[in-house]
Amino acid sequence: MVTVLKGNVREIPGGMPPLVWHEKVLEYERDEAGLARMGWYNDVMEYLSPEELRRFRAKVRIWVEITGAWPDDLSCWWEVRQARKR
Repeated sequence: MVTVLKGNVREIPGGMPPLVWHEKVLEYERDEAGLARMGWYNDVMEYLSPEELRRFRAKVRIWVEITGAWPDDLSCWWEVRQARKR
């Protein structure tokens, strides 16, 4: 089986290996309570489907854990780019 990583290199913080990042995204997507406690909002979230929003929030959570800061430029993130195409 082949898994396609949907994302952008600019979404992976601090030189984290892409496979480690992908596994962490999948882990955090399953943690609904953890994502709900994040308490972070950006207006691009309005355009995402529930599935995209869950994945987006998981990616943001990883970003914050690694860098210690909230992401600034979200325009290149996969879910946001796909939402703009719709």
